[in-house]
Order: sequence, then structure tokens, then C-alpha cells
Amino acid sequence: MSNVTQKIVLSSMKHYGDRLPPQAVGQTLVAIPNLVRQSVDMVFRGQSTAKGKRPTWLTAASDVALISVSGGEESVLTFEAPTLGDAAPELFRQGEFPWTNRPDPNDTGFDLLGDVLRDVAQGNAESERFDARLLSELWGTRKVFKRAYSDLTLLSQRHGVHEHALLNSATLATAKQLHDATPRPQGAMIVGKLDMIRDSTQTFALIMDDGQEVRCMMAEEEVATLTSLFK
Repeated sequence: MSNVTQKIVLSSMKHYGDRLPPQAVGQTLVAIPNLVRQSVDMVFRGQSTAKGKRPTWLTAASDVALISVSGGEESVLTFEAPTLGDAAPELFRQGEFPWTNRPDPNDTGFDLLGDVLRDVAQGNAESERFDARLLSELWGTRKVFKRAYSDLTLLSQRHGVHEHALLNSATLATAKQLHDATPRPQGAMIVGKLDMIRDSTQTFALIMDDGQEVRCMMAEEEVATLTSLFK
């Protein structure tokens, strides 16, 4: 499996050089793998933290490795991450995704996290790239920006000099607003025509009477149990 180099750049007016603040860097190192995994899960399954056993493809697609930490005017954390096509080839062999935000097989989880940060920074309440739990995870990184750093810039294949993916106090404030405005999950009964079943991601789709497609996911049982209803 081929890996792609991705970077997280932490900026501060203090310019720490080689004497990096361990607590802030450590908090970043804990947060980034979780945010990458949640971003991948959102694209493929529509939830950032689904119940049940984590699929093998999700573990592989979000398997990021730290390869270096360097200081200077900015603190740079360098990672390696697999492309989605290499990590989860079975998902791309199954044809078109039923959802609008189909990822590119050459993307990595960092590219998807960059998309999340961009949508959050823009206050895009209609985005399908995040949910309340992912927004809560973002809000949980606020300690990094209280004293040590002012900005976190994600440099991936699609996010760099010309299309920044930033995490800072402004992005966090927007994430908190979006989180607080997101309706909490609640039980409901809906009726529709079963239109799609995808066993690898435990997802299926229902078509409502008005033609609207509803994205669904099996939380407890195997999605294969629905095949008898597929006509």
C-alpha cells in the first residue's frame, strides 16, 4: 500500500523553534487521527462515530503514521496516510456511490478532514461532511489554541497554499455554533422503498413518496438481513 506525506503546521507568534510545547503538540497528535477517522466515516457511512465493530476498511483508510516533528518559526508535524483507493479498494469497485460527495480514490483521510475544516470555516450548515459528534471533536481541540498556538494549517494533496484548511479560534467558534444548532438524534418512523443496499459500509437508501432519497445505516444488525425486502 502506497502512503502519501501530509503535514500539519502549527503557528504561533512565540516561534518556539526546537523547544516545542509538549502538551499542545501531544493534544494535536491525539486529535488528528480521530478527526481523520471521523471524516472518512462521514463520507462513506454518513456518521462520524457509528455503533458496532469498526470495519476493516475504515481502520485501514484512517491509519495515519507520524513520521517527524520539527520546529522553527512554525511547528510541523509530518504524517503518512494511505490513499482511500489503496486502503479500501472494495468500496471503489462497487461502482458509483449513492451520495453526492463521492471521494476520489487518490484522496487520503487528510483531504477529507480538510474538506470538513473548509465547510466548518464557511459555516455551511447544509454540509454532509460533519455531524454533531465530529463538531464536538473539533471543539475539543480548543486547548491547543488557548496559549500555545494560534492556527493549525492542514497541508494535504488538495489543501495547501491556494486552498487553506485552517483550524483556529474562529473555526472553533463556528464549530460550536453549528454543533449547538444541530438537532439532537431522535427516534422516528419513516416508510419508503428500499433502493440500495451496501454491505461493506452497512448502509442502505430509502426512496420516499416525494422522490427524496434518505440515507440510512444499520447500527445493530447486519445490513444483509434487508436483502429479502429488496425488490
